[in-house]
Amino acid sequence: MPRNKESIQRKVSTFFALLLAAAFVLTSCGGGPPKFSNPGPLSTLKATEPSNPTSTSATTNSPQAVEAPTSSQSSSRVAPTSPSTISTLPQIALLPPSGAGTANLAMYQSGGGLYSFRQFRSLESNNTGNNGYDDATLNPSTLQVVDLGPFYQGPTTVAVDLSISPAAISFAWPSDRGYSNLICDLPGGGSFNLDALCIRSQLVQIAAMAKANSYPLSQSQSESFTQLQSDIDPTLGSSVNQQQLNQAVDLSLDVANSIATNRIGGVEDSQFRYSVTIDTLDNLSSTLNAVRSTFPSRAMVRIVIDPGVPLSQYQSAIDLAHSMSISVMIELMDSQYMASYSYARYQSRIDQILSTLQHVDVWEVGNEVNGNWLGPQVGAKVAYAIDEAASLSSTPLYLTLYWQLGEDDASHSIFNWVNTNLTPTEISKLTSVGISMYPQEAPLGASFYRAMTTLHTVYFPNQSIYIGELGYGGSGVTGSWWWGSPSVSDSSKASTVTTYMGLLLSLPFSVSSGPFWWYFAEEYASSPQLIAALRNWYRQ
Repeated sequence: MPRNKESIQRKVSTFFALLLAAAFVLTSCGGGPPKFSNPGPLSTLKATEPSNPTSTSATTNSPQAVEAPTSSQSSSRVAPTSPSTISTLPQIALLPPSGAGTANLAMYQSGGGLYSFRQFRSLESNNTGNNGYDDATLNPSTLQVVDLGPFYQGPTTVAVDLSISPAAISFAWPSDRGYSNLICDLPGGGSFNLDALCIRSQLVQIAAMAKANSYPLSQSQSESFTQLQSDIDPTLGSSVNQQQLNQAVDLSLDVANSIATNRIGGVEDSQFRYSVTIDTLDNLSSTLNAVRSTFPSRAMVRIVIDPGVPLSQYQSAIDLAHSMSISVMIELMDSQYMASYSYARYQSRIDQILSTLQHVDVWEVGNEVNGNWLGPQVGAKVAYAIDEAASLSSTPLYLTLYWQLGEDDASHSIFNWVNTNLTPTEISKLTSVGISMYPQEAPLGASFYRAMTTLHTVYFPNQSIYIGELGYGGSGVTGSWWWGSPSVSDSSKASTVTTYMGLLLSLPFSVSSGPFWWYFAEEYASSPQLIAALRNWYRQ
């Protein structure tokens, strides 16, 4: 769940292989895309409807149910690409390595003026100072943090000392759609136009996305891609600035949305799950009616187990959801409670839940497990939950990670934590992995495809990757990196859902489950645009 996090810690192991680097090198050289296996959608997470559905007349007759948005309410997705307007698949290369050393990076305003280091920091942090500095150097193959907070004043805008070549850097950056995490590839030491480097990385990502999905860009997308490619080649000229970088971010998001639209129209309906989170049992019947109204079939609810609530009430909730043909994922323990449980008490609690609740469709065996607020022995606790749940039944197991890359210490960054804390045996027992995302707290946006491809290819090659939790605004959400609009509104929540569902469905190794919107129970009655955005991805 969302939480007020402490201020960012600014302190300044490689176990897994280099498969993502190979994917990007293949793209750069014009080779084929990585050959992803598709381990299955939520069909592997019990994609069939619950076994005991009864009449759903209560759903349609309830005055509490949310009216399904009409087509005029749900026009935010890009229309499927017309075959008559498609182009060939794009190709582009990363720059060759130049060796470790200092990279001096110039970044230019839309008008062409050079950003000062202070101006750069102000934009990176959205004027919040140290708490908004989230820069990091990364291993480009694994995206593990190599150095946290490496940026300093250089001869132009930013300088960074690189111990590896090639390298990547990540930092928060605004576009006309809101803040994204940018992951930008650096060849090594030297002087570069940072706008051009980031544009190149976005184009490489777009090319990889298109190839992995066999998606030829539309004519307008291809023209934009070609123009941006021309802008940055053959040299990284100073004329490239924020205007072109913003265009590259827009293009990346648009291509993902187009791929998602085409994919969802062509995949068997039974392979899709449409999911929300229910974090309270208050007004449960009305909330479930709203779920069915939003997603008339193949709906799933993720129910949060709160200490102090009798498990019998959760069993009643499971039974009620099943009677309405809604599948149920049970979150064994929310991350907010983990620190208050000793290892022995945690074991007892997990045993109690697993032995008491029946007919669960999916067990969430860990929630936001890399968060810095979970206390000690998190890896051991997660391992226990995985082992116990796997030993009791064949019910699919789902693990949720918390997205952050530079917004907290390096050891809790998503890729570093997985590398350090999960064994291959534990990973092998998981069916799927979900990502909890709160863009205000830790931006992602335009780097979604690369980050999730890395997570799948390097760390979870036999698991599907989903959005396991999503929220924007709402109680407990802090952070200053806005998405869609600087102010939280129904519209900005809808934009968040639309963007991230499109990004999720651009993944060739994921057949939708998401977004498990955290605030559904609290917001369905008062946020019609949010509900329309959720409903917009539904297919009969």
